[in-house]
Amino acid sequence: MKTLQRIGKQSGLTYQIRIPEGRPSVSVLMLHGLGGSELSMWDLDSALPEDAFIVSPRGLFYLAPDNHSWVKPTIKGWPTMDGFEP
Repeated sequence: MKTLQRIGKQSGLTYQIRIPEGRPSVSVLMLHGLGGSELSMWDLDSALPEDAFIVSPRGLFYLAPDNHSWVKPTIKGWPTMDGFEP
């Protein structure tokens, strides 16, 4: 089975996806942790079914090159749910 794997950007969201040739058996959303990127979780794709549709987005907040976050970098300590609001 062939798959298409690519990095893209749409509506301000950078992501990497894997699209199977046929109908996907499952959809997987891979989210990185603090300081990661859309590529951080990609080593795990080999453990998933070949016909899985996989999307791995980049956190919206820039920390440093190839380091992003899902909460504002101004938040100190453990984030609260309010930190994810933006």
